[in-house]
Amino acid sequence: MIGQEMPPEMRANPKNFRLRVSVHIQGNTSLLIDTSPDLRQQALQNNIKHLDAVLYTHTHADHIMGIDEIKAFNKLQNAPIDCYASEQSITELTKHFDYCFAAPRPEYGWYRPCMIPHIIKPMEKFKAGEFEVLPFLQKHTPKLSAGGTGMDTLGFRIGDFAYSTDVKSFPEESFPALENLDTWVIDCQSMTERPTHLCLADTLGYIEKFRPKRAILTHMGADMNYDKLQEILPQNIEPAYDGMRFKL
Repeated sequence: MIGQEMPPEMRANPKNFRLRVSVHIQGNTSLLIDTSPDLRQQALQNNIKHLDAVLYTHTHADHIMGIDEIKAFNKLQNAPIDCYASEQSITELTKHFDYCFAAPRPEYGWYRPCMIPHIIKPMEKFKAGEFEVLPFLQKHTPKLSAGGTGMDTLGFRIGDFAYSTDVKSFPEESFPALENLDTWVIDCQSMTERPTHLCLADTLGYIEKFRPKRAILTHMGADMNYDKLQEILPQNIEPAYDGMRFKL
């Protein structure tokens, strides 16, 4: 974290050095959840050479600002890439990154990203290549003023796997999407209470409520020591780390 000195015991473990959160799901179809500002580094380190679709949880900067790197995949594939997000997110993405959603100009080559927007709704399944995806609503940030709006995010369930980053609470309407999971990657920013993210106690409470077979903590902040978490967490709960891989 900028301006903070990492304690020596944390510096000793490379798993405490974290880029911004994202998930790549690879089958016959290649899906990316969010285009983090670290996308270029993440793609190079993990040998990602093909993308069929990008799914967006929301439009906070740490989840979208790598969008320009999509042009590398456009060039490799000689085609635009599908983009799935809520109506609010599509509106904001097309406003701030209009050039990414303009019609392709093959005569000029793939000099800019080219994405095809698709609006998705909570609890309405959609197909992204071979994957059937169920988006579900998550509460992230509260209203900061009388006329302001809070920020909701989308979680995604694919088969018996679910991904829930940037969440403070889950509305009851999303509960069916979180039942009978094999693996749940869930937000856990801090050891102590935070206004817009789950802390460890909150995360453990939701894990106890929905009882996935395996839970993986993500979006962890500077006070989340990988080794100490391994010591205190139950056997079926573990902290994520950069480059982590597992089968769905």
